[in-house]
Amino acid sequence: MLISNFRFRMIHLLMIGILAVESIFNVKCPITWLEYKLMITAIYINFMTPM
Repeated sequence: MLISNFRFRMIHLLMIGILAVESIFNVKCPITWLEYKLMITAIYINFMTPM
């Protein structure tokens, strides 16, 4: 059974710990950061194109 696997539990606990530390230090997720940058770029391009 996967859930009772000790290795799986330790990896899961480690990942939760990493996310908690990132949250404490206000580290942004790379995917969220990329999404923000792409959205800003799209808004800028749409603003600069003539109608």
